Amino acid sequence: MPHRYTLASFLNARPDGDEFLGSNWPPHVTLVLNFSIEQSMSALTAAIEGALSGVTVLAAPAEGEELFGPHKDIPVSVLAPTPGLLALHSRLLGVLTEAGACFEKAEYVGSGYRPHVTITPQRRLQRGEVVVVGSVSLVDLEPGEDTHQRGVLATIPLDRA
Repeated sequence: MPHRYTLASFLNARPDGDEFLGSNWPPHVTLVLNFSIEQSMSALTAAIEGALSGVTVLAAPAEGEELFGPHKDIPVSVLAPTPGLLALHSRLLGVLTEAGACFEKAEYVGSGYRPHVTITPQRRLQRGEVVVVGSVSLVDLEPGEDTHQRGVLATIPLDRA
């Protein structure tokens, strides 16, 4: 049976095993939006680690604010679509596609990917503020089959240049 995940880079490190409410995500850059896959977590993590081999820490400045979501009611800080950030998304998308992932909102992956950080009461980026993407976290969207919780399963650091 497929399981639901997302790939993100947290602005402040979150330990593996950390859980939080889906309605209260810590500030993060979504690298690949929600997907379902039948692969085991260990096989998926190994595939992601392989895809990240040689990828170095990235930086992207905030360009401004927009409203995302189907009702345009989710405030986000849009990040510059730097070549490194787009290449990271493409590399992750490739390994997930090869592993048989089904993307919940296919229009937001590949050419539809727009890097951003959701604005929360804890964090709002200023225009020009630089976000560092230093790791990729595999996040379980239904830990223990609880659809309200989210759980950090594995965090893979990017290479330091």
